[in-house]
Amino acid sequence: MAAAIETRLAAGRVLIELELDPADGAGMSWLHRHTEVIGKGLNERTGRIAMTVRADADRAATVRARAANGEWRMANDE
Repeated sequence: MAAAIETRLAAGRVLIELELDPADGAGMSWLHRHTEVIGKGLNERTGRIAMTVRADADRAATVRARAANGEWRMANDE
């Protein structure tokens, strides 16, 4: 039952992996308020906070735009 509910909730939503500067509390707060945070932890190699979020298409576009502006970094951009 829980798996079926999760599948319905995830339909039409995009998973995004990104990294933030550890001092970017405002950015992390924004992601918690406007996306579903799936995972968060320290990337010991880069020293940045690695986050996996799920968002609808419109919000995913906003997240990607903020990454493109240099505010955040997509996880696979090194």
